[in-house]
Amino acid sequence: MKIHRFLGLFFLTDPEEDIEDAGTIHQITRVLRLHEGSRIILGNMKGKEALCEISEVGEFNIRVKILEVKTITRELPREVSLFCSVLKGSNMDLVVQKATETGVSFIIPITTAYTVKPSIRKDRLEKIAKEATEQSGRGTVPQILSPIPFAEAITLFQGDLMLFFDPSGERIPQDKVSVAKHVGVFVGPEGGWTQEEISLAKERLAIVCSLGPLVLRAETAAIIAPYLALSLPPMVS
Repeated sequence: MKIHRFLGLFFLTDPEEDIEDAGTIHQITRVLRLHEGSRIILGNMKGKEALCEISEVGEFNIRVKILEVKTITRELPREVSLFCSVLKGSNMDLVVQKATETGVSFIIPITTAYTVKPSIRKDRLEKIAKEATEQSGRGTVPQILSPIPFAEAITLFQGDLMLFFDPSGERIPQDKVSVAKHVGVFVGPEGGWTQEEISLAKERLAIVCSLGPLVLRAETAAIIAPYLALSLPPMVS
């Protein structure tokens, strides 16, 4: 039987814990119809989670008994920051959901020369990321920043490797990714990058990479690219 997970600002240090967030209470009581005696998992978004049993259900409060506390070890050893051009419609929602499931640490929307929609609903994307974190069993929710121009993003990134994805690029340098601790992944808009943007990426020592001979949709590339950057195993010295 599936045990549902919920993230929040929980302490997980006492024998009992109170759930007071209205959205979580609604999800537990009205959507999932859980009750006293049901078991759930609470995560504190700081690397800890607890198996709990619901002991009391009120209109504005749910009390649980903590049965076991664990340190979450499912996070991947490499950090990936996804710099994705703001996409149209629900495509940005999809990218945030799937990038969260694959293990991305930061999602930074960027605006480029061909970006059609320059704004996001940050609160909506944060909610999607939180739900995807709960579903996937992660311990931390990726941080979502407000949109910034591409030229600013590629200048400010402080990691040790930047992968800039464009059909004109080379294969992903597995040897460089394997030793990297923090990788920046740059994915352009529906209309692609301009030559000026590609040149700027090269000036900033980004490696221009390709995802293969086929032309992928922007949202597809924004899901596959960070997954590949995360899935390569660290190089063992």
